[in-house]
Amino acid sequence: MLATIESPSHALTVLDKVRQALEEAPNLDCIKDIRDQAEAVRHYLKSASFGLDMQNRAAEVKLLAERQVGSLLKEMLQHGGDRKSDKKNDSEGLGALGISRVQSARWQREALLPDEDFVRYVRRCNEERREISSNGLLRLAKLFSEASKQADDRSDPFASLTNRLKSLAREQKCFACIHAEPPWSRPGRRGKIRHLVPFLSRLPVRLVAAAKAHLHLRVPSESLEDGLRLLRDWGFRYRTSLVCTTMPGEYGPYWRPAHETLLLGVRGDLHFHDNGLPSWVEGHTGLSTPLRELIERASLPSYLDLFGTVASAGWTTLG
Repeated sequence: MLATIESPSHALTVLDKVRQALEEAPNLDCIKDIRDQAEAVRHYLKSASFGLDMQNRAAEVKLLAERQVGSLLKEMLQHGGDRKSDKKNDSEGLGALGISRVQSARWQREALLPDEDFVRYVRRCNEERREISSNGLLRLAKLFSEASKQADDRSDPFASLTNRLKSLAREQKCFACIHAEPPWSRPGRRGKIRHLVPFLSRLPVRLVAAAKAHLHLRVPSESLEDGLRLLRDWGFRYRTSLVCTTMPGEYGPYWRPAHETLLLGVRGDLHFHDNGLPSWVEGHTGLSTPLRELIERASLPSYLDLFGTVASAGWTTLG
């Protein structure tokens, strides 16, 4: 089959036949063979430089076959008594099908993702000129599995926000500009201050950040070190900062605070859209109008206000 592929149009014909064969496959053995054919075609198209579109068409057929095999294997395990068998017997049974235990586990996880999410994943990869891959699909399947468990960790004050971020990731939404004004601490029991940095660090911000993105992270002076650490934990590199003036706060042992710092984290070496902007702004806490307008001049859409509670036109708000 591979030796006869002479052009992109001919490759399309071959892939259409492979896909039709998948739809008509009568059993697991046939589906597995079709999966291997689609992977061989994908590898050939990539090595022959037939273009990303052709490569992704083959990858889509391959993943469709893997998901079908995964569903059948899961059904076999649930109804065939394999739950009580040992690993050796499992491996021997899979070996007869030409499937390794690792492949079985991966393909069953791929099959967990609903069909509409799979279609959305394929469409988004093609729109963004990214390779369709098993690893990308497995990441989405993991997010879906975790969200489905509805595991509300009462010890984590950001469990709900974590679930919303994972939902955005499942929908293949990503943002080139993220503004975040997190609560760095809050009163705990018996008057003690509960520091929230460990919980903030676990937020899956990386999942919704574009490959090239800006993070504008607002930090009070006493939490500057924590802010720099959090910026790195979320997958950004510190570049510079902006001073936000505020109303003077309470007296303390040092300066009476009248400003906060907006740290700039950069992912993918993304420069400002307008590099003539000053490094200070007057504004109260939150995404005030002066600050929002400054950020929109500096960073390109799409925009995410991670802890915001007030909706702004053009922004996704996750309070």
